[in-house]
Amino acid sequence: MTEIDPALIDASLEAVAAACDDPTPRVYEALFARHPEMQALFVLDHSGAVRGQMLAQAIASLVDLAGPQTWGGHLMRAEIVNHEGWGVPPNVFAVFYPVVRDAFRDLAGAAWTAEMDAAWDSLLARVDVTIARAAA
Repeated sequence: MTEIDPALIDASLEAVAAACDDPTPRVYEALFARHPEMQALFVLDHSGAVRGQMLAQAIASLVDLAGPQTWGGHLMRAEIVNHEGWGVPPNVFAVFYPVVRDAFRDLAGAAWTAEMDAAWDSLLARVDVTIARAAA
C-alpha cells in the first residue's frame, strides 16, 4: 500500500479550516446529492449536530489512518455495523469518504495542491481496504 504523508492531510484540513468555519453543510449537501435516500436518516437532526459529530469522527479516523493507524480502522469497522443498523449499506458508507475529500477540495480552492490530492487518493485507497475487510 502506498505511503501517506500525514503532513499533507493535515495541510489540506488546515486549508479547509482557513476557507470555511464549518464544512459540515457542504459535505452533507454533496452526500445527499449523490444519495438522496440518505437525507431521510437525518430527519431528526434539525440543528445539524449529529452531522457535525459524524464528520468530526470521520476526520479523526482519517487522520489516524493517514498516520499512526492505531484506532481509526477499528472505529470505521464499528461504524459500518452501526450504520447498517440504520439502513446504510457498506457501499453507501464507503462513498462518504470521497464525498468528504471532494467537498474539502472545493472548499480549499487554490490552496489545495496536487500533492494533497495524491495523499488523499492514497488515504481513500486505505479506507477502501479497511471497509472491504469489515464488510467481508
